[in-house]
Amino acid sequence: MPTCIPYAFGVPGLGAPPNWWDTTIPSTQKEKYDDRLEDPRWRGAYGQGFGTGVAEETMFRALCHTDTTGNQSLYLSWHVKYDAASSPNQDMLYVGCAADAAAQPLILQIVVYAADPVGGITADNPASIQAGTRDASGHFQALADEPDWVATTTRVWRNPTLGQWAVQMKVPINTGASLGDDAGIDIDPTTTFRMWYCYDIYTPTNAGGGAPAGGILRLHYPTTATFGFSGGQKVYPAPSAYDTCELGSSSFPSCPGGSGISLDYLNVGTTNVPASEIDVNNPNTIFARPTNNTGASVAAHQIKARFAIANWGSIADPAAPWTDIATNEDNSAAIPDGTIADASNDIRFVWSVPLAMKTDFTNGVKSTHQCMLVELSGAGLVFSNASVYRNMNFEGASKFTREAEISVLGLRAISSRPRDVYLAVETINMPGQVGRQPERTHVTHRELGMLTSALAARDDDDRSLLERITDYINSFQFNQEKGITPATLQQQLDSSLPTYRVHCYHDTGKREVIGGKEYVILGLQSAFGYYAIHEGELVGWSHHLRGAIRLAENFYVLRVPNNGATKIATTIQAVQPGEPVEPEEPILPRWPQPEEPDGCDLLRRIIRFLKRLIG
Repeated sequence: MPTCIPYAFGVPGLGAPPNWWDTTIPSTQKEKYDDRLEDPRWRGAYGQGFGTGVAEETMFRALCHTDTTGNQSLYLSWHVKYDAASSPNQDMLYVGCAADAAAQPLILQIVVYAADPVGGITADNPASIQAGTRDASGHFQALADEPDWVATTTRVWRNPTLGQWAVQMKVPINTGASLGDDAGIDIDPTTTFRMWYCYDIYTPTNAGGGAPAGGILRLHYPTTATFGFSGGQKVYPAPSAYDTCELGSSSFPSCPGGSGISLDYLNVGTTNVPASEIDVNNPNTIFARPTNNTGASVAAHQIKARFAIANWGSIADPAAPWTDIATNEDNSAAIPDGTIADASNDIRFVWSVPLAMKTDFTNGVKSTHQCMLVELSGAGLVFSNASVYRNMNFEGASKFTREAEISVLGLRAISSRPRDVYLAVETINMPGQVGRQPERTHVTHRELGMLTSALAARDDDDRSLLERITDYINSFQFNQEKGITPATLQQQLDSSLPTYRVHCYHDTGKREVIGGKEYVILGLQSAFGYYAIHEGELVGWSHHLRGAIRLAENFYVLRVPNNGATKIATTIQAVQPGEPVEPEEPILPRWPQPEEPDGCDLLRRIIRFLKRLIG
């Protein structure tokens, strides 16, 4: 089934598509310029993200629209929500588009930013864009001239403080256009076309020199449309491997059958405090709250769900380490179109740990802290995403330590030796020092920011702030019509609460030499993390990751046995007046060499040497 790109309906009062490039439109018009990355007119866009367990690592959004003169365009956005390092003139986005599977594609190579700005870039130009196609060998072949529309509407955002960047472009549609036409791309709005993209996201570099120079997290979509290599050059995937897309209609709903049923990680879990902790000796209430955007009401008991658990931490193979705890739970009542289920109609059940499984919890095979997988199914239903992990938790501070299991179970070995997994720690709202004087943070909005005042303690409510926040999230009232969605709740939490996430990338065994330096090509595995809730005096935050080799600030490598797992420990401390702080592990002055496949060490060294000689 082709990917449907919806028509842009905007929001009430702003019924036009987003505009991030044209500052000449008067502010009184709906098409007026808005330099925000999260323009509300992206509402209802097609979304495709990478990343599981916590908030997305990246998000691609797409809309289509016909203006008052009859000109039709694609509105496209690629947002990298966490980049572990500042990498000017290195972080890249590749985009491909073709009229059909046999057509010659237009390929754009975009170098996102040339320098880190002060205060963040707002709708600025990319560092560079090169337009081209692929030759008979699949190599990039630059066009003689860059299409005018590329420079006119392509803009970037860069926030080095949060480790984010984004690229947005408006692409005019011009049926029958030649390759690289200034007027747009060759798409027939009445049929399908092909699209592909790839992120190259660089990790911290090896300050000590030597190989590897660093890592590149390479994310392709479709995931099967990957780069090859020939003659020392990238081989670009052919349009036959691209995603098949179609444009939605200008009537609502824009896409046939709506966008389907979906889940967000904030909408699955337990009612325990903290939510990840399994009560081994008492019943656990477990739930999933699906979103229905099918265009019709979903009947009671129509959605079926599988629930499974795995040790808290990170996994590489989505199918590998799960233990089923329920396989045929369903929604208790009908879920109307355009709504997110609540306790009255969601999928909810009570689970007690079976006697045979209790031994695993007591002897340490299973941690009492578990991440949760929910998979949906149902006859005759369309799912925009049918499964989700929850691997982000609300935890009470002042100080807590959690063990996490980093697993490569299910990955094919690249060597008989352990596999390198790189860990990048992201923190938000966790300054080392919050001020010269201790500050009270209990039941105020200093940490809670935008969170509703409903969390404030009442005279008859003696629950902790952690308990009230957990209940607030589990019973949060979404309203898609007003734009109150899991995505906006996520933004609210990240902007308001001390946030700690561990992003995990494994060595794929692939290498690429760029500028005479060798980089490890990395694959993405699930992330995990915490929102830290503190009540009491506070002078700052401290955090530590133990059990891995520290390569750079907030960046580590862990050697994990093939088809196995290794445990680390994370500690978060809300530092109170006079409280000691643990010292951090020293940064390794020279990175350890990544593991090489057996029998290939000498050959790989020779190849690397020759590549460096060639340049």
